[in-house]
Amino acid sequence: LWKLMATLFPKYDEYQRNAKRDIPVIIIERKKAPSSSTPTTVADQKEYNRKVIEEFRATRDQADGPYAKRPMLLLTVVGAKTGQLRTTPMMYIREDDRLVVIASNIGAPKHPDWYRNLVSNSNVTVEVGSETFAARAVPLTGADRQQMWDKLIQRYAFFTDHQAKTDREIPLVELQRVTTS
Repeated sequence: LWKLMATLFPKYDEYQRNAKRDIPVIIIERKKAPSSSTPTTVADQKEYNRKVIEEFRATRDQADGPYAKRPMLLLTVVGAKTGQLRTTPMMYIREDDRLVVIASNIGAPKHPDWYRNLVSNSNVTVEVGSETFAARAVPLTGADRQQMWDKLIQRYAFFTDHQAKTDREIPLVELQRVTTS
């Protein structure tokens, strides 16, 4: 580092020798620029989600559509503050007859907005494949959550990276179909 500093700043060596103490050096690390497809702001994320929702709905009945082989659904919740309907595309896992979504928020310190909204009002609408149905969102707890987490990371190991980034336990939420009689 000393040689690098002396090369970049010719007077650094002279300053360092004449100083009564070490001259602090601040190293600035250049971060990798996000790819053009990675949303970088809230507005970008909303626009990205809007496009995904539009494409999902337009192609959901196509056996060879872009989301036919991806575990993706649309979850519509009621905004806790606004009362407005909020739709979010997200990954899910199906385990037997259970449909479970993951509130990882890519390991962010806070839960995603959709999760905070469904905690306030557990009545949701689910769009998966060609189906749309009313459901009740039930966060998994205890041994049930742990068993589902173990199954999740067996299939999608990247969720362990998400968990490692945050101190909060990543919620898993079962979407239980509401049957009308």
